[in-house]
Amino acid sequence: METAQEGIWMIDELNKTTFVNQKLCEILEYTKDEMLGKEIYYFMDEEGKQIAAKLMQDKRRGVNGQDDFKHISKSGKEIWTSISANPIFDEEGKYMGALAMLSEYR
Repeated sequence: METAQEGIWMIDELNKTTFVNQKLCEILEYTKDEMLGKEIYYFMDEEGKQIAAKLMQDKRRGVNGQDDFKHISKSGKEIWTSISANPIFDEEGKYMGALAMLSEYR
């Protein structure tokens, strides 16, 4: 996962970051330690938080998808990405989080 050309982001059922690869850290200008444990909403503006909340409801219902999404970097820049996210469920079908792959627009 560390050699992927895309940013990889895993979250738990509370939308808190459990894994990021180095590429995602480069895209958003944060270190792994700065990202781990933070909710995904921390890296968004108010508009993005509202959009993401709806998308996360979709993930809990098992909806996979690809979207264009704006994040806010550590330096405050708007970073547009193409994000493909898939929900993760346990053996009983309980939502456990999601795995996303992000590619930055250039």
